[in-house]
Amino acid sequence: MSKHLEFIKKPITDIIDEAISSCSGINDGIETFPLGDYVMHSLFLKMTGFQEQKMKCIAWDMATEDFEYRRKLLYGSNYGEYSDYKSKKDIYSNLIKLIQKLDKGLNIQGAYRTQLLKESENFVTETFKGTVLSRMKQKEFDFFCNFIKTPNNKLFDIKQICPDDKNIGAFNHIFQSELRDFYTDSLYKQRNRLAHNTLSYQNNLPTLNLLLEENYDQDNYFVWFTVLIIIDKIFIDLFSTYLDLLDSAVY
Repeated sequence: MSKHLEFIKKPITDIIDEAISSCSGINDGIETFPLGDYVMHSLFLKMTGFQEQKMKCIAWDMATEDFEYRRKLLYGSNYGEYSDYKSKKDIYSNLIKLIQKLDKGLNIQGAYRTQLLKESENFVTETFKGTVLSRMKQKEFDFFCNFIKTPNNKLFDIKQICPDDKNIGAFNHIFQSELRDFYTDSLYKQRNRLAHNTLSYQNNLPTLNLLLEENYDQDNYFVWFTVLIIIDKIFIDLFSTYLDLLDSAVY
């Protein structure tokens, strides 16, 4: 059915694997540490760009199958580069609606959320552990490894993922407020800084007040990578569910 199926099902984690493989020949002497920022910037941009293209492909494929959604996409939607939270949330909620047309009993179980979160966290910790990239960013990596083990972690809490709004009987948000705000105020802001190279002319040194904020250390690449992986897994799983329901639908 889908011309984009192979790409949509390709995990974003492949990009991390490629980056680590490409850096395998770099030693971890102090003279190579300036490369850390360049590599992490490039990896982050490749991942955000990959995800933006995937959102477009999912939207196009949904429009191919559902004429009502096609009309909405062509005449009423403006997702731009599909990079901000709102555009991803709109694709998500519309995909949910199309699934519910075929199966009204859709339910995203707590066990799925737990597995999704653990797989994403474990991939980042296990894949980067012992690599030259984690050594170049040792402080940030150590923070991440400790952060995900912190009890009552408000950011990486299963309640933050695919919340079920029981008031309206629908899944309208990918994330609950904590992760949603982090995506907009931290991850998306960094995406724009790098994509538009604003770091080349803006004075982006953090203020002392910002450095004192409780959540400042969360603004690091390993946390951002984990959030992008969570989003990617959600869309791969939901789109696969949608295709399975289409294949079994009786018209």
